[in-house]
Amino acid sequence: MGKTSVKLPADAGNTITYRTINDYGALTPKMNGVLR
Repeated sequence: MGKTSVKLPADAGNTITYRTINDYGALTPKMNGVLR
């Protein structure tokens, strides 16, 4: 997922937010699919 963030600098802000949530483990499977 971190690699995806680097590839999408335009959505880096949004990706970082999602990544932080994922780190906490509160990320839902739906969002996970969006990140992917």
